Amino acid sequence: MSGSRGASRPNRPFAVGRAVLRRVPRAWAPLRLSLVLAVFGTCFLIAGFAFLSAAVAAVFLRHATLEEVLPAIALAAGALGARAVLDALAGHEAANAALAVRLALRERLIGALFALGPLAPDAQGTGALVTTLIEATDQLAIFVSTYLPQAVLAVAVPLVVLLAVGSRLALAALILLVTAPLVPLFMLLIGRTAEGRARREWDALERLTSHFLGLVEGLVTIRLFGRASDQAEAVVEIGEAYRDRVIGTVRVALLSALVLELAASLSTAVVAVAVALPLMSGGIAFAPALFVLMLTPEFYLPQRALGSAFHRALTGARAAETVFHLLDRPPGPDGGHRPPPGRRAPIVVRDLVFAYPGRGRPDLFPISFTLNPGERLAIMGESGCGKTTLILLLLGYLSPVGGAILVDGEDLSCFDADLWRQGIAYVGQRPYFIGGTLRENILLGGDDPGDEALWNVLEQVGAKGFVRGIPGGLDGMVGDRGTRLSGGQAQRIALARALIREAPLVLLDEPTSFLDPALRTGILVELGRHLEGRTAVIVTHRADEAALATRRFLVAPQTGWLKGVTP
Repeated sequence: MSGSRGASRPNRPFAVGRAVLRRVPRAWAPLRLSLVLAVFGTCFLIAGFAFLSAAVAAVFLRHATLEEVLPAIALAAGALGARAVLDALAGHEAANAALAVRLALRERLIGALFALGPLAPDAQGTGALVTTLIEATDQLAIFVSTYLPQAVLAVAVPLVVLLAVGSRLALAALILLVTAPLVPLFMLLIGRTAEGRARREWDALERLTSHFLGLVEGLVTIRLFGRASDQAEAVVEIGEAYRDRVIGTVRVALLSALVLELAASLSTAVVAVAVALPLMSGGIAFAPALFVLMLTPEFYLPQRALGSAFHRALTGARAAETVFHLLDRPPGPDGGHRPPPGRRAPIVVRDLVFAYPGRGRPDLFPISFTLNPGERLAIMGESGCGKTTLILLLLGYLSPVGGAILVDGEDLSCFDADLWRQGIAYVGQRPYFIGGTLRENILLGGDDPGDEALWNVLEQVGAKGFVRGIPGGLDGMVGDRGTRLSGGQAQRIALARALIREAPLVLLDEPTSFLDPALRTGILVELGRHLEGRTAVIVTHRADEAALATRRFLVAPQTGWLKGVTP
């Protein structure tokens, strides 16, 4: 589904539609019902036109009174009213299909992001991920609910109309049959140009979203270096480029609509001439002639509507590429289904090698060590030698390209990944915070033990004082991504989150790097007490953090070997 080569195939929208519906099978039922209702609506329209043409003929030719034609008018009104109701119901079912597609794809995309783990932002970029989750799913929902049904109706409705017209005037039906391919032909010719424009429009939207999101995240740094005006100009420039792309796409869409209307109008005029000649010579009565003329525009209407929806199909096809690219990416390690062993299991790292996708060299060279139960291991080394990558491998978010991590003699991939992580307390270099309260962020680490226990653990990490000063205390808001917390405050809350978990395995990645020396000393004392009897891996550059370990290892940046250092 990716690649511009397939994008030029005429059946691409249908391939995209089938791919979407395979992923969202519950959208089939409302789509089918929508189509059935629309076809039945066309049948009622034909019946209504038949009654109406008969009433007009009676008044025009026989000077019938209102009482005489009132039954025919009532039947025509009833048929046309039923058609309007069926069309409304068809639209409602199409909207239900769109809702099912939107919800299902977003749910699957979020699941794919969780499955990718730390590699998720690298899949497309954060801004492109936002565009995919919101805009791309909306475009695909509109595509499924408008273009796909219209593509089917563009075939089904003309066939029904053709049969009705053919029953009254075979010549008119023949003209309709001959001119029917004109509208799809023009649509295809113009669509080749519109497709490239739609692709460039989508790429510009992703670029605009990514750039703007990057500006929001780095606003403090940008203003600090006095580059706000330059970046504002860049946003305007990218926005103008996106606007030009949109205007270009709309221009082609309007041109397409004009050409399709012209083709339909010329074809209708030819049918009108074909009806007028036998009508003047007495070859056809007035009522069936009027009936044929009234139905002829309805023959081309579904095709013209399809042409109007064609640019949505192109946008939907481009959106599908971004959605399917993310859904079809190989997920991160999912693990097996077996529960992990108990808290006294040894961990053996054997000839471990890892390389991030797209990089020409390994990011973590072959390393081996054994972590016995209750042992605390400090991993030291230069930046970029793979220490954090090792932590992510131990968390089960990454799969090694060589070697293995053995837990109690069995490969880590054999165990259920979620159950494995439930036994781990983790503090990263950049702690993550949801946009909720302090209490909610601390309790990401476990169940609520009550206010007293929460205040005790906050005191252990030196956070009790500043938390009391926050409006609302434990129920105070931390802001989006913890923006209301300083780096040191965020790190202390992350430590509290880890301590509250009471996990047998503790993984710490530079746990006190943002704290001042005096505060760090007290916290490290409390952290040392918490680690007693627990298995721990501590990634650090600092001697006082390394002092928490019972063993220290130095990771060499080029060879990856681990060298033991005397505590």
